[in-house]
Amino acid sequence: MERQSYKSFITNKYGEITYRKIINYQNNYNNIYRLKQDIDFLTKCKRSDVIPIHCRMKKRRNTSPGTKKLIKTTERKLLNRSISRNYSKRWKLQQNRKNNDNFLEEKLSVKDYCDLLKLTEKRTNSKQTYIKEHLNNKYENLLRKKVIENRLITSDITIDEKEEHQQKTLLNYSDIAVPMEFVPLLSKGLDFKIATEKLPIMDMICAIEGVTKSFSSNAIANEFKHECKNILKKGRQKTDINVTEKMCTGLRTWLKQNEIVLIENDKGRDMSDKR
Repeated sequence: MERQSYKSFITNKYGEITYRKIINYQNNYNNIYRLKQDIDFLTKCKRSDVIPIHCRMKKRRNTSPGTKKLIKTTERKLLNRSISRNYSKRWKLQQNRKNNDNFLEEKLSVKDYCDLLKLTEKRTNSKQTYIKEHLNNKYENLLRKKVIENRLITSDITIDEKEEHQQKTLLNYSDIAVPMEFVPLLSKGLDFKIATEKLPIMDMICAIEGVTKSFSSNAIANEFKHECKNILKKGRQKTDINVTEKMCTGLRTWLKQNEIVLIENDKGRDMSDKR
């Protein structure tokens, strides 16, 4: 039975609203089946520790091992979020399909209702066969391209790996050798900020009060204060600070004594020493 003849049959017998409900029911059925396949695909990727393309994050070639570990963790969280969102979408579509199903079961005759179920299932299977094969091929390609790592992602970064990255990101163009105690600090880049041992909360509150005075509406100012309050409450204070102010003072003194200037190398975060 062709689509146009079926539309004419339903419209003449039950009305235009019923036909729209049927189209909505078929679309929901098709989308639910598609979401099920997407969930299965993402779940297999999660079990195999394979990150799909839409969950990947770009990184630089000279990315530090610690940043690589952080990016890998973020990619896994994005994958988990994609699975959760698909489950939520499928649940909403199932509720919508249930409402349409109850309406059509009351409106249509038993024979027309059974024919509708058979027609919907037939159309869905014909469309989803290709999609299922495509997702399977995509999963197999991801497994082939996966790089076999020599150690687990969650393992600690070795000292040799840290020193290798620091030597790559620090370029010394002067005749003076850089002391080894300053190499880790210089390799962090010019935009590196030292974490404070104690947050200046009172100074922050005074600054926020000064900013909110310029707002045109009190409601917007109160909302801004409330958001800042939540951020300060949920903020975590770093307990372990591996770079102290004493180390920075020693570095500044050494640079001043040897008349060395730090510049940013090209557009990256690499450091260069010039005299």
